[in-house]
Order: sequence, then structure tokens, then C-alpha cells
Amino acid sequence: MNDRLNKIRRVVGVTTKGSKYLLLKNHQDLSETQQEQLEQVLSQWEHPILEKRKNLFASYNRE
Repeated sequence: MNDRLNKIRRVVGVTTKGSKYLLLKNHQDLSETQQEQLEQVLSQWEHPILEKRKNLFASYNRE
């Protein structure tokens, strides 16, 4: 899992320190500061994979 995520992060250019943790952690479990950091990371690096991540967590949280 970590190797795959690292490859994806490199492809889309998400290399900010701590970004891996922010991408892996459930959005509901993030503090307000972490949510803001995640939004910053995602807004800088728009990519279909990151959109899929958002949609995946959204659908998971609806259940």
C-alpha cells in the first residue's frame, strides 16, 4: 500500500512533508488544521487520482 501511494504521490507531484499521512487518514478523523492542510495539498495538485480519493472517502462516509 505504501509503495503504491508513494508512486502516485510522485506522479501527481504531492511531495509536501506530511502529505502521505493526510491522504491516508480518514477525513473525519482529521483535525481542523489537518483538514485545511489537506485541502491546500489537494488544491495545488488537481489530478484525477486525487479526485477519486475524495469520492472514495465521500462514498465510504455515507454508508
